[in-house]
Amino acid sequence: MAQAVLAQDRFVGLSGTRARFARQSGEMKIWVALLPFAGAKLIPTPHGYRPQECVVEIPDGATFFESEGGLAIDHADGRREMIPVHPACHTDDVALKMAHRRNLASSATGNATVGQWMDNAGYTYASGYSKFSGNYNIPTDPELGQEQILYYFIGLENTDGGPLTILQPVLGWVDGEWTLASWACCPSNISTTSRELSGLSAGQIVEGNIVRTGSSTWKIDSTVNGQTTTLQPTVGSYNYIWADVTLEIYSITSCDEYSSGTVHFTDMQLAGSGGEAVTPTWTQPGGSDCQGKVDILDPTRIDISHNGGPGPTPSPGPPPGCTDTDSADDCTYWQNQGYCLSSSDYYAYMQAHCCHTCGFGNVLV
Repeated sequence: MAQAVLAQDRFVGLSGTRARFARQSGEMKIWVALLPFAGAKLIPTPHGYRPQECVVEIPDGATFFESEGGLAIDHADGRREMIPVHPACHTDDVALKMAHRRNLASSATGNATVGQWMDNAGYTYASGYSKFSGNYNIPTDPELGQEQILYYFIGLENTDGGPLTILQPVLGWVDGEWTLASWACCPSNISTTSRELSGLSAGQIVEGNIVRTGSSTWKIDSTVNGQTTTLQPTVGSYNYIWADVTLEIYSITSCDEYSSGTVHFTDMQLAGSGGEAVTPTWTQPGGSDCQGKVDILDPTRIDISHNGGPGPTPSPGPPPGCTDTDSADDCTYWQNQGYCLSSSDYYAYMQAHCCHTCGFGNVLV
């Protein structure tokens, strides 16, 4: 009988002996600083690197929900399994960022995006969504590296109250291959995932489908090559008002580590809480590193692409006057995490999005 399993692979160890993602001691120092307790192993997820105790694969056909002290899983055969939550899951970097984003969402009119979301378009529908579906192609493999992480997805978030949850059918480049899985972050501060589909290749088409099946339950289907992997979280009757189309990245040090192909998000359909069709006016972000861009072709089609050459594109210097494009709360939080430092992995992002807060250039006032 299928059991929920803690993530056991794709981890980073303190010693680095099985560290698939370790490249240089400098990077290891960053990762070790994120470890919330001795001996922890980090798992890459679309929510950030997490201790393996905080990542749970949910078997096909099961539903799950927060319970006192843990995660309750109702299996297809009627069994109920209880997964206790390790204390580290409430204090690791992801849990703290989710709490910070929850506070921002409750106090601001904008949406607090994730720092590693390199390219992102979003739309808020105050009445809430009941469905988001779309197709996206698998792009060409990155020319260089197997250690970087790319996540492409459509998603829904309940930024209108309650514990902040992200529902995502995710195409990932992880450990040098394309994979597909459904994810929900983070009931009981656990990153939950469906069974992973692997062995994928460029040109294949992913179908993502997020649908509300009850007042508190959602179904997230990720389909490719006739195979579907499903996650069914029961995450409360909250109002999911924000839809997004995103490329998220980790451990990128060269433009060659991006895919040089374009991911075409097509046939996107949004439905409101009453089943009504929703026509989004997507936010138009600016460009990003390595000639990255988000092309909003129409309400149902968005392209995300990066065109890196043989080496990294130098980060542009700040203009004579510069402003923040992200919220002041976000920029201040990231500044406090050290992201404005030139040694940070997010230095180029901060130059582009938090110029004022970081004090780059002659700030316009």
